Amino acid sequence: MKLTDFLKVITKWRKILYFNIIFLTLLSIILAFILPKSYLATASFIPTTSFVLPSTQLELYSYIGIRPSPSRFGEVISIGDIFARFLNEEKIKKRVIEKTDLMNKEKIKDLKRAFEWLREHVKVKTSLEEIVTISVSTRDKNFSCDIANAYIEALKEVTEELYYSYTNWKVKFLEEAMLEAKNKVIKIADSLANLKKKYNIFIIDREYTSTYGIYAELKKQEIETEIELKTILSYSPPDNPQVQKLKDKLLNIKNKIKELENPSKPLGFGGVLGSPIQKLPDVYSLLLRTETEYKAMEGVFSYLSQEYEKAKVEATTKLNLINVLSKADPLLTERFPKKGIIILMGIFISTIFGILLCFYFEFLENIEKMEEFSEIRNLLKEFKGDLKFKKRFKT
Repeated sequence: MKLTDFLKVITKWRKILYFNIIFLTLLSIILAFILPKSYLATASFIPTTSFVLPSTQLELYSYIGIRPSPSRFGEVISIGDIFARFLNEEKIKKRVIEKTDLMNKEKIKDLKRAFEWLREHVKVKTSLEEIVTISVSTRDKNFSCDIANAYIEALKEVTEELYYSYTNWKVKFLEEAMLEAKNKVIKIADSLANLKKKYNIFIIDREYTSTYGIYAELKKQEIETEIELKTILSYSPPDNPQVQKLKDKLLNIKNKIKELENPSKPLGFGGVLGSPIQKLPDVYSLLLRTETEYKAMEGVFSYLSQEYEKAKVEATTKLNLINVLSKADPLLTERFPKKGIIILMGIFISTIFGILLCFYFEFLENIEKMEEFSEIRNLLKEFKGDLKFKKRFKT
């Protein structure tokens, strides 16, 4: 079809085109104003890795109360995903509900329905750069902003409370363990001095010192690992991979200590040890055991003292768990549906539909002039005649 033919058809049926455009455009304008409004507010933050505790992602899971969830590659998901999940925890949602007076404003009677309302109106996403975005859509732009900002405030408050609760417990735990280790060091030191004085032995033969050195170091590692395991179990689920790793390490240390204490097994620490401790002379064996306990507890006391000082610093350090990139602002909210887009879509669709109508009416007007149509009409007449003949035959 030529352009002139196209324009002739449009011009001929232009009144239908005008009516269609005006009618559908007015309809789209009415819809744009009567459709329920919703306002989308967004707030975003990025987790910081500069905080003191915890230093690993697995500890972070346990620290904020989320169980580890491996990805499809068997690795722990990103820190951003961890915080995104934490925002969906009930402890955060309860704070948001309280801060925004959600149940009163939306006339919700129970907490369960309030959680469902948040699940429907709040979306949390994490980008590849680990930026966490909180998007809230409601009928009030100020309310949307209040909820988005309340999520960030609630996240800060809850994580700080968990952090300081844990660090204060850790300080108390390490202080008690350190005092207990100190008392043991003093007690063992007295026993060692009495043994040396009783048997008049002040220098141990060089051939026994290698056994003593490795045994003392293993005992020290055993006690330190037990303390570390107890600390992690205080805030972590038993199926935490870090817990299992420490249990395996502790079992390995205990097995090595048993080998040193076993008189029937030759020891094989690279050929350093020639005989187990129980094969040493009785006096030397007793003396070595006592001095081993002293050195081990001395090392444990030193380790606990360092950890105690670190824990005191952690307990007084200002927590900076997240960096807020943007807060929700009523001036920056997006309105849905967008009136302009709806009206423009109405004009566009009505124009296309109107042009199609023009060609449809043109087709209807010209169809009787077509030879094919006259043949079809004759066939239909014959078919109609057959039906009349059958009707007469029956009667």
